[in-house]
Amino acid sequence: MNNIAFNLHIGNLLKARYSIFLAIFPIGLMFLSFVPIWLLAEYLSVFFGIQEGTPIKDAENGWLWLSVFLSAMVVLMILGYITGWLINALLALVIFRWSREKIYAVYLNSDVPSSWLKDSVVATPTAHKKDKLEQWRKTRKQGKLKYILKTGVIGWGSFMYIIMAVLPAFRGSEALGFTLIWQAALWATAGALFGALTWYFSEKQYLKHSG
Repeated sequence: MNNIAFNLHIGNLLKARYSIFLAIFPIGLMFLSFVPIWLLAEYLSVFFGIQEGTPIKDAENGWLWLSVFLSAMVVLMILGYITGWLINALLALVIFRWSREKIYAVYLNSDVPSSWLKDSVVATPTAHKKDKLEQWRKTRKQGKLKYILKTGVIGWGSFMYIIMAVLPAFRGSEALGFTLIWQAALWATAGALFGALTWYFSEKQYLKHSG
């Protein structure tokens, strides 16, 4: 188990209603971050002197604009996602009156209440924990770089690329090829960062529980 925000397995353990509720704020704020992102895009266009209607790839400072925009987009989306989890924790503290110790256990260590778990998980908690440790023991043998590429870039990054770039691109007016190229760079970077974070937290918890 690891930090709940980057725990790739927790969704499979929780009952559907808890899994959906916990995802509302993180996913919602991640996508809501597109509001400041597009405002930033307008500001950057003015700052770099890019005329309205001019394709970014043809502008004098186009690639510089794109580099700053992509970096800001990744950072703001991750901040939105993490902020959503912080709101979940705040709701637990203020509305549900959880103790700080319980909040730390749930959100930092994924030690969720047994009532949230599927019946099959509750019935065999010890065996399930050992199974998860064994799964990570096998996963970590592939190496950090391969894990980041497979889980982050190809897994999470490609899924987000299809949803956020490929499908909307066919309805947009911007040059299709250029759109797909810069969005590919964005989601590959975001996926790599996501993969690195999940590796870090999974490895940290593995070393803690296997030692």
